[in-house]
Amino acid sequence: MSETLVWFIVFCVILGLEMILSTVYLLTFAAGSLVAALLSLAGGTISVHISCASFVTVVAALGVFFWKKKHPKDDGNNDNTLHPDIGKEVVVGKCENGIARVNYRGTTWNARAEEGELSSGIWKIASVDGTSLVLIPKTKGSDPKKS
Repeated sequence: MSETLVWFIVFCVILGLEMILSTVYLLTFAAGSLVAALLSLAGGTISVHISCASFVTVVAALGVFFWKKKHPKDDGNNDNTLHPDIGKEVVVGKCENGIARVNYRGTTWNARAEEGELSSGIWKIASVDGTSLVLIPKTKGSDPKKS
């Protein structure tokens, strides 16, 4: 089996693992092994393949590290204004002790008023608090972020 074929097999295995595990860092190893495979195809020695694969992997990993540090992941849990449900309307039926059960997106949610008492009618979602919807009256304003 030629060195080129071995490097391409290594590349495919690492790329397959990356697809399963979804870690960006495995892409850096895949890039290193791809460079080694291409160098092997061009006719370099095994020490050149390994050196270049290592160099590409380290440089790419450092690039990913600093990019992730500069662009932290925002999952939307820190700020309810990023939640896609804010501003959507729900129909409130029967209320008990300021809490109602409302149907929204195919399931039943607990709902409470942001201010005051919850009553029957159409309300807008102001925020999502865990598994509860925090509602404002529909007539309070068109933009729940401003009210």
